[in-house]
Amino acid sequence: MQIDGSYNSAEVKHSIFADNNNWGFSFESTTSLVQGDSLHVMNSGFFRNNGYGLRTSCQAEFEHLTVLDNTSNGIYMDGSFHGMSQILSSSTLWGNGSSSSWDQLYISSNFINIAHTNVMGGSSGLTGSSWDLDDSFISDMPYFEDNWGHMEATSPGVDGGKPWEIDAHMPMGLGGVRADMGMYGGPNNAYWGGDVISDGSSSLNAVSDIPQDQGNTLGLAFSSSFWDNNTAIDPVTEYTVWRHMDVGGSAISDLSQGSWELVGEVPAQGFESYGFQAPTLGNTNQFGEFMSCYTVIAETAIDQLYWQSNVLCGESVDNLAPDAPEVETGLIEPELAEVLWFSPGEEDYSYTVISSDHGFSAEVYGDTVTYDTTVQEGQEYTYYVQHVDANGNLSDLTTAVLSIEAMLDIIPLNPGWNLISLDRDPQNANPEDVFSELTTGNLQYVTGFDGGAMIYDPNGLSFLNTLTVLEGGRGYWVKVSEEDELRVSGTLLSSDYKTPLASGWNLVGFTGGQALVADYYATEIANDELIYVTGFDEGSSVYDPNGLSFLNTLNTLENGFGYWVKVDLDNGLIIDQEDEVSNVHDFVNGHTHDWLAGEVIDVVDEADIVVSQLHVLEGGWIRSTPLYGAAGFVLLLCTEQKQDLFKVSLKRKNCISFGMGERAMSAFVSMAIESFMPSTSPLKMGLCRFIQTLQTKCFQFHQRTSSLRNSK
Repeated sequence: MQIDGSYNSAEVKHSIFADNNNWGFSFESTTSLVQGDSLHVMNSGFFRNNGYGLRTSCQAEFEHLTVLDNTSNGIYMDGSFHGMSQILSSSTLWGNGSSSSWDQLYISSNFINIAHTNVMGGSSGLTGSSWDLDDSFISDMPYFEDNWGHMEATSPGVDGGKPWEIDAHMPMGLGGVRADMGMYGGPNNAYWGGDVISDGSSSLNAVSDIPQDQGNTLGLAFSSSFWDNNTAIDPVTEYTVWRHMDVGGSAISDLSQGSWELVGEVPAQGFESYGFQAPTLGNTNQFGEFMSCYTVIAETAIDQLYWQSNVLCGESVDNLAPDAPEVETGLIEPELAEVLWFSPGEEDYSYTVISSDHGFSAEVYGDTVTYDTTVQEGQEYTYYVQHVDANGNLSDLTTAVLSIEAMLDIIPLNPGWNLISLDRDPQNANPEDVFSELTTGNLQYVTGFDGGAMIYDPNGLSFLNTLTVLEGGRGYWVKVSEEDELRVSGTLLSSDYKTPLASGWNLVGFTGGQALVADYYATEIANDELIYVTGFDEGSSVYDPNGLSFLNTLNTLENGFGYWVKVDLDNGLIIDQEDEVSNVHDFVNGHTHDWLAGEVIDVVDEADIVVSQLHVLEGGWIRSTPLYGAAGFVLLLCTEQKQDLFKVSLKRKNCISFGMGERAMSAFVSMAIESFMPSTSPLKMGLCRFIQTLQTKCFQFHQRTSSLRNSK
């Protein structure tokens, strides 16, 4: 690349000029006063060009260059420069020129300052006018690992750049944090890749008054530097503490605002954090505030390599604190606790501060008691109490624990079906225990839903039940014959607990007091995920976020009630089918021959689609199984063996008998079908429970496959 003209200025960075038939890069000027032209090149490489690697006649500054194996001078500078010196730093020039005359750099007039640079042949590799070589100038084998200037870890160029600069990214920077020589090092090396290095600054986290002293001292707490470890190259060796010199005691927030004086040193020991007692110039007292401000510098053995912390200010106080309070707690009412203490004896006592681990806080003047109206049953509260004197001195902290016994979740039940939820995890979670206090014989059914329907029949065989545990925060259908009251003890859930949702139908609870549906599911509505929310309280109600709001009959969620919630969390991929796992389902269980134990019977409809699977347990019992969809099922089992009658009963009511032919065998199945089916119409969404009209269908039982096929 060649740029000619007058009054030119250019900045070249993160560039590679390689394998050209002529020189790599030329920046020439025709201006009579060439001081009007300038060139700045950084973090760039010049490799194997047939001529100069870089040529210029302008005022130039070069930093972090790698100039290798060009057939002529690596850098050729032929301008007059009019008394202005040139700069070359943190670079490597190697293998340029011919084997008989290694010409790394030529300058025609004036001189060039060269520092922290590795030049093949040392001063012999420099020709032309004159130069100034810093003590950091070296001529050692650079040890490249490839022909693109990447250095090996043992290269003298690693950590060989300016000591007050760092490699912004590691890699490409190597070794310690100090800047490397060459194009891949220094504070502007991010272009070449790698990750941002960890900042070596300490963080001044606290400037606190020393308790029970006469003032004039503050306690500083600061974190260690990332480079405070024995394995680091150029590690932090000590921390120096500096104080802003200001007799007026004003606060500052930035290093540039301060006048700094050294007040102490802390040796680096590899700790996670450090403390230091720093002297102050004055105290805060009843006459006014006096702020003392500090900063911490993480120092290395290299004078120019260090990291400064933030600035933080604090106040020292003459503080002889009051005695720690003696505290008692008690429960006055179910949601009202008192915290009380004995009156302090100190003359300068001012007030008492109270807080709790549940967010309660208070400041009390002229009294020895406060009241917490945020307590809830089944919780333990820790209160923190301190006395404060007129100078702001705090007593030692006193803690007092108040444990409030869990009470009961009381849910009224109406005759028929009730859609309920629990606001606590029951102490004994099996349905028999949870509903044990209902009137004997009053409970008929309990059903739940968690990715599939479950049932508990207190009047049936226990091993056929699939609902075996009740959980707080979930919804349940409960059917009773007469009005009753459910009383549940256990661990109270948080009032903001929200039942996790899955795509499709969810039967959820509500543990809070009351909330608008639109607010409670605001996120799901905003994400277009909520489809329906339905409820039931002696009648169904519905909330449709996509319909007309005045048509909604469900607007508020309440404690003690359960709700059906349908969501789409799969970006519209929910496909509604009659047999989807939904809130429309029947339950079927029964009994057959014991020799069928262990079999799984596929139930298929007239379209030959499997709608459910019946698992036969030991003794021929068929496990309670949900059948999803709006259609009911009545099953007849046919075999190919001897003739006999096949009898089906529905809720102990005989229905029909069939002769099955010569090869039929005796089979007896007693089936019970319970339907729990909200209407599919959004305006009628609710719970309807009915027994399906009996329909006679015959299915063939195929040996080994255990499937029911419609025999038409």
